[in-house]
Amino acid sequence: MVLEADLDLAPADPRECLARLEEWLRTRNDTQPIGPPSSGCVFRNPGGDHAGRLIDGAGAKGMRAGAAVVSDRHANYILNDGGATAADVLALVGQVRTRVREHSGVDLVPEIKLIGEFEDGGRP
Repeated sequence: MVLEADLDLAPADPRECLARLEEWLRTRNDTQPIGPPSSGCVFRNPGGDHAGRLIDGAGAKGMRAGAAVVSDRHANYILNDGGATAADVLALVGQVRTRVREHSGVDLVPEIKLIGEFEDGGRP
C-alpha cells in the first residue's frame, strides 16, 4: 500500500511520448502472445539465459496438456486454448520442466504462484 509519493516529473513532448508508446506496443505484439488468455511468463530466467529460449530449444513450443498449450510466439507463455484448468497448466509446467532438464540440464523454476489445493501438493 502506498500512502504518499513525491514525483519529480519533467515536461515532455506528447508526440515523442506517443511514438515511444507505439514502439513499445509493436515490440510487445511481435514478441508476446496477444489474444488468448495466458498465464504470462511461467518460468524465471536462469542466470545468463532466457527460459523462453531454453523451452524453444527443447522443442516444447506447441506442447500441451488438456487445453493448456505452450505458445508458439513466446515459449515462456502458457495459453488457454479453451477450457484449460489449473490442473492442465500445472501438468504442462511439469512436462516443460522435464523436457528442458533432459535437453539442457537446466531445472527451470516456476515464476507463477499456485493458489488452491492440488492433489500432488502443487509441485510441477
